[in-house]
Formats: sequence, C-alpha cells, structure tokens
Amino acid sequence: MIANEKIYYWLTLSGISQVRQQKLIEFYKTPFDLWEAVRSEKRVIEPNIGAKHFEALEYYRKEELLDRDLDSLYQKGISLVCYDDERYPERLKQKEVGSPRLLFCKGDTSLLKTTCVAIVGTRRCTRYGKLMAEKIPKGLAEAGVTVVSGLADGIDTYAHRAVIESGGKTIAVLGSGVNRITPAVNQGFADSLLASGRGLIISEYLPNFSGAKHTFPERNRIISGLSLGVVVVEAGDRSGALITARQAGEQGREAFAIPGNADNPQSNGCNALIKQGAHLVTEAGDILEVLNLQKNETEKPHKLQLDIFEDTVYNELLSGRKHFDELLDRLKVNPQELMTTLSALELKRIVRREPGNMYAINIAN
Repeated sequence: MIANEKIYYWLTLSGISQVRQQKLIEFYKTPFDLWEAVRSEKRVIEPNIGAKHFEALEYYRKEELLDRDLDSLYQKGISLVCYDDERYPERLKQKEVGSPRLLFCKGDTSLLKTTCVAIVGTRRCTRYGKLMAEKIPKGLAEAGVTVVSGLADGIDTYAHRAVIESGGKTIAVLGSGVNRITPAVNQGFADSLLASGRGLIISEYLPNFSGAKHTFPERNRIISGLSLGVVVVEAGDRSGALITARQAGEQGREAFAIPGNADNPQSNGCNALIKQGAHLVTEAGDILEVLNLQKNETEKPHKLQLDIFEDTVYNELLSGRKHFDELLDRLKVNPQELMTTLSALELKRIVRREPGNMYAINIAN
C-alpha cells in the first residue's frame, strides 16, 4: 500500500488547497481510498476541485514519479512530516487551526513537539521594538521554550537571532517554500540557523514556491497553532502580526502584547490588543507565569561550541583581521560555505564583521 506521506505529497503537487484536501480525505475516509478513487470516480471528485486540478491529480498519480521527486527532496535535506506522522504536533491537529496535511521541513523536526511560544511583530520596528524582540525571546530560550516566528524582516529576525545567540531553539514558519527564503537577504541567517543544530524551518508549500501575497497571512495560523501563546512585540494598526494574534484567540491560545508609546503609530496594534484583553508583557517571566511554565523545570540551553570548519576560520582570524576574499584564498572553500560559517560565528558573537567586508575576532569574547 502506498504511504500516506506520498499521497499527501501527490495532493500538494497537484495544487489542491489544504481545505479541499481535508474535505476529500474526510469524504473518502482515508488517503489511500482517495488515491484509489481518482481512477474511477472522476464525476464525484472533479466538481469539487475543478477540471484543472483533477487533470493534475491524474497526471501526477504515478508512484515512480513521486518516488523520484521525494528522493530528490531527501537528498537536499528536506524531510516531510504528514498529518499521520508521529512527529506531527497534536496542537496543529486542532480543527480551528486548519491543519496542513503535509509539512516540508529542514532542520530538527523534534522541535515540532516541544513547548513553543510565538514571537511576532512589524517588519519596520523601532529601536525599542528591536530591544524587546531580543530581550523576550532570550528569556524564553533560557527557560527551555522553543520560540516560533516567521523569519520576516524586523521583529521576526531579531527574535530568531536572539534565540540562537543564547543557545536556545527556534522554528521558522515560511509563507514560501523551504528552498525560497523570503526575504532573500535572510538566506545566510537561515543557513546559520540550521547549522546551529537548534533550528527548524517549515512550510506547507512546495520547496521551490516563491510565495504569494495570500500565503504569508495563511502561514500565520501555523505560527499560532504550534504555540501555547503568541507575543506581539510591536505592531501598527494594519500589521500582519495582528492577524496572528486574532488567530491565536480563535485557536484558544493565550495572547500577549508589549505596551508601547501611545504617540507611536507602531505601538497602536499592541496597545489595542491590551485594551481588548491580551496579557501585558514586559519580560519573559510574565509569559512563563501565565502559561504555568517554570524555569527550573525546563531545559537549559547548552553551551555553544565550534564545529571543525568554524574552528578553522576562528584560528585563521587569530592572526588578525582579514578580508572575505583573503579568507577564501587561504581556506580554499566555496564562498557560500565561508559566508554561512562566518554568519554562524557572528551569531555566536565570536567574530564581527567590519566595514569593507573585513572580519575580525570579537575581543569581547
């Protein structure tokens, strides 16, 4: 019998939306029964999904084609976690979430079943927003909580970075495929997040999908769905973070907001959430208390260590600051590998980047 993972991939490859996937499988009781029905029940299925999608289902209904695709994904470090997989988190199965039937993953999939809290906010944050986006996630990470966010510019990136720097664990939920980091400028950081061994990047979309206007709000339900609560750090009246906060309420999650200056438009969303009943937050302890999580009962982050190539780069810089091109020449590696390693060392605050693409040991360490 064909594996459910392969059937869910077949449905996703055919362009069937999550809502329609769920309805079809509920109608046919099991993924396998749906797989079999496509051969004989066109008149039942086609009206529910449209002729174009039914043609796609027929075209991709070839096990050898699916096997070839999946083998290629596995070789590129992409794993699949389907709805029936033991790694699939129970929180995402809640009806109000709109459960994705398949998750494409890069990194440590065990994080899907850890204690999670989401950190969200505006892409155009203030200095105050940046400070709180670093302070709160760091405190959560030190308490052993996995921080979930969307790897967008601004609050999301500052939160992910603060967690990795403090030795914690983090999940990035994308509105694009896992091979199409958006914004592209975050590719180096995404590589470092995975290289740390304490991160996970997930998406419900095909790996090479570039994202669309509607897919970024759609992924917000997964950010909140994975989490016990959602913290809005800084948000204006129309920030996408407010969508995540609303979905958190619909899913029965706790909503938290950091208060801001009443004269700052970037704080209007957070201040409004507090008026509406969200928990006011000024430190990570406020969140831990509401969620009944105790620091002494949770896992402490492990001490950062260098892998072999990080150690090589570090030793090369001990003799003095060097230009990126000089490091390339001396170490005989490809530029992407060196950039990923330097980014990882920056995250650990061991190396700093200076003007002119120069790198040096961070004296503070």
